[in-house]
Amino acid sequence: MTTATTTDRYVIRTASGDKGPFTRAQIAQFVAAGKLSASAKILDVDAQRAVSAGEVVASASGPAPVLTEADASDPTPDAGMRIDPNSVTPSAPGTRIPGTTSRVTKGAAKTGTARRTRGNTEAATGKRTKRRAKGRPVVLIAVLAIVAVGLVIGAVIVLGRMRTDHSPQLVATLQADALAHPETLVTSGPAADPAYLRVLAQRFHAQALADAKVERGSLSQYKPGYDAARYRGSLAAAIGKQLATPDATVVDACARDLVTREKATPAEIAAGKALAQQAVTLDGEKNHRSLITLAWATFRSGDAKRAGLIAEQAMEIAPDAAAKSECGDAIGAFRTGNAER
Repeated sequence: MTTATTTDRYVIRTASGDKGPFTRAQIAQFVAAGKLSASAKILDVDAQRAVSAGEVVASASGPAPVLTEADASDPTPDAGMRIDPNSVTPSAPGTRIPGTTSRVTKGAAKTGTARRTRGNTEAATGKRTKRRAKGRPVVLIAVLAIVAVGLVIGAVIVLGRMRTDHSPQLVATLQADALAHPETLVTSGPAADPAYLRVLAQRFHAQALADAKVERGSLSQYKPGYDAARYRGSLAAAIGKQLATPDATVVDACARDLVTREKATPAEIAAGKALAQQAVTLDGEKNHRSLITLAWATFRSGDAKRAGLIAEQAMEIAPDAAAKSECGDAIGAFRTGNAER
């Protein structure tokens, strides 16, 4: 038999709810006062089992318990209450009885706390998983947007380059190569001075460029291409024709280009003078313009007196006032030594 103490606690269950907890002394007082039947079943809170009120009173050894002030504070469980001796059953495990802190209750509380903690953890994990799942489409959309923007920018750049006319660089390269080695453009016929060949290459450059143009479909108006071989071939053909059958006008123009340059070299002046003499011969000394060119070539060679005589000869055959004015300006420059033309 279990020995009870005054610290033992008991709960009386009635139709209106649980009453207590009460000490063993209070239970004995209830039985002695006739408020509680000795056969009534009550709940031993600490042992978590149902016992009879009489068993609680008889279980103690020694003298009958004496009520303390704390015990007497509630001498009766409930005035006029009716207790069913068979209605008292042990509380379910983990059920907390008001005012109790039994080991069973504490264990149940810990178990409940653990379950709640685990549940909270699982809920938090689930929320994080859901957030990640929701975040993945957003990240994917952002990546696709960046890729799309990159493709658009790339397409704009490519189209821009396709529409940009890069032909000036190519044209400059073709012309520079031709002027650097003009002798390579002469494939047959008589040899010619390199200075003359350079001037001819410059003169026939536009024609050769037109012959070498390569169409590029719908973008030809934006980015024309040029075939280097066709360019050099066209240039060589034009130069060869001029050397084989000289045109007096072309010869005179090339001679004037050489002898009137501000910083003409002695070689260029010599080549220009030879060309000017050729032009005068081709014209039969009847073209005032070729005579003026020869006069300038002679002046740049250092013979101002002879240059003046040639200019006077040109003045005599000048066809109009403009031609006579040109000859007069040349004569004045030769007399004063002014090389301005």
